[in-house]
Amino acid sequence: MGIKLLSTTRTVGDILPLSLQDGGELDSQVIDANSLPSGGGVGATFVFRPGAVGPQPSNVFTSWAALQLAYQAVSGSKWIQLDNTFGAITIPVGTWSLDDGTITPSNAAPQPGIVTMTWSAGAVFTSSHTTFESVKVVASATITTVGAGGDVIIKLDKLASIVGSGGEVSVPLIVKDGGTMTIQGYGGSILGDGSNNIVDALTTGIVSVELCNGSQALDHWLIGAGTASAFALADATSFASQVTDGALVPTFDQFVDGASFVFRPGGTAGGNVFVTWKALYSAAVLVTKGSITVLVDDSLAAAHITAGAYNFDNWTFLGEQGSASFTLHVDVGVTITSSSITIGNGLLLLNDATVTPWVPTTFFELTIEPTSAVQCSGAAAPFLAVTNAGASGGQLDMVLAASLGDGTHNVITVGAARTLFVVGSVTGAGVLAHAFAGLGTVSINRSADMPVSPVQDVTNLVFTGTTRVRTLTTGTFTAIFGEQVIFDTTGGAIDYQLEANPAQGDAHAFMWKAGTTPPTIDGNGKQVASWSALNQSSAGTQVINILGGNGRLQYDGTQWWWMS
Repeated sequence: MGIKLLSTTRTVGDILPLSLQDGGELDSQVIDANSLPSGGGVGATFVFRPGAVGPQPSNVFTSWAALQLAYQAVSGSKWIQLDNTFGAITIPVGTWSLDDGTITPSNAAPQPGIVTMTWSAGAVFTSSHTTFESVKVVASATITTVGAGGDVIIKLDKLASIVGSGGEVSVPLIVKDGGTMTIQGYGGSILGDGSNNIVDALTTGIVSVELCNGSQALDHWLIGAGTASAFALADATSFASQVTDGALVPTFDQFVDGASFVFRPGGTAGGNVFVTWKALYSAAVLVTKGSITVLVDDSLAAAHITAGAYNFDNWTFLGEQGSASFTLHVDVGVTITSSSITIGNGLLLLNDATVTPWVPTTFFELTIEPTSAVQCSGAAAPFLAVTNAGASGGQLDMVLAASLGDGTHNVITVGAARTLFVVGSVTGAGVLAHAFAGLGTVSINRSADMPVSPVQDVTNLVFTGTTRVRTLTTGTFTAIFGEQVIFDTTGGAIDYQLEANPAQGDAHAFMWKAGTTPPTIDGNGKQVASWSALNQSSAGTQVINILGGNGRLQYDGTQWWWMS
């Protein structure tokens, strides 16, 4: 007696139910093997269980050749489950079909997870579309060849991988010759092992790799001289290494979120990790579409953008997760072209260049994200100059605890007849003194929750929008230029500190609305003149002692005065 495979639905474990058209929801029937149809069925599941002894369920095979006989007799989508309970999964010498197949571990395996599928030298498969799920394909020789006119899709999913045998001389696992192969990576899958070649794209071969969900193509995965290779990465967590062999120069065609690179000087290069800036940039310029994200890790050595001309259009620079602080230096001799740069995740971009590196030629946007900053060192020129005839201005976006400047050195120069618009929501340092310089205009949205030092070296510092109103309750607070403040001391005392370096004309309005503890206004080193609704308790400090008392403080260049 043998088996007859009828059209079926996908199985669970070793159970092979019939499809509705064959009787519906019944277990497989054991019949004469001589009546096995040649391709009459549609879809089936086959279990490969080498080493097993004794009777097995009807869709379980201990021989790969026997499984293939049944597999090739069925059309449509098919599944092969690999069960290594009794022996390793080794594919013998021969030519085998995996067409329209999905290869997965068996539910009956003793340790569910990744199953290794080793291909013997001389074992090859044919297919137009095959999926490997949670399977590690290991081979030391060619396992499939696509000739002229051929078109093959291989999908890796659920941590699946294709690797070379350890210690073997570099031999391609998949050879492309005059045809087209698309390799799709999902769910953390990996193409290559970092040393052995996986894909050989001959002169007329075309290889397309589509990676997403953290999947990767590692170093040396590609060899050959194919002239029309394209690589697509669907998210920033996936990466196709530019370290390839032969004459082939890959072209990266990014989509959705672009590509992610790690800059780790002093570390170990590999995958999307680079230890020199030149190497990282050489890889990044291969990305022809989408944004670039650079994660900076200076925990082993200082990170520098070294001298050279760079296009940072739509680039984001982030501090890498796990370190306490991150600094990226911009060296002398750097010139930057860009319309949009973002600094984030705790990164300090420190300009050391003695000539301003970024002079935009069109309207631009600089975004500084939470806990991040842009500063210039002692001998450096400003990082950014809004002076080019083609750039009428630009925009600075600041988010949460972002900061610009160090309180001493200019960071952005705005030329005559140019305007820099500043927007955002910052509760931390904000714009420090002397951050802006030049003969132009800096226009700051007054409604933005952002402290801005009025001590700037720019000709026109303009505040627009609705005057900011804050209600403060219990604690110590720092003044935000131009704001109106309502004190509510119901929950406890309030200490309101004026800016340390006010400019002539700076002003704040106050009102004590509720509570029993009088709020304190601290001049922060500057004298605050007395007023009828106040009682000066010490030099530079005032206490509002009348509930409902209100007024306006203005700085005259020497001290603060109340203006009723």
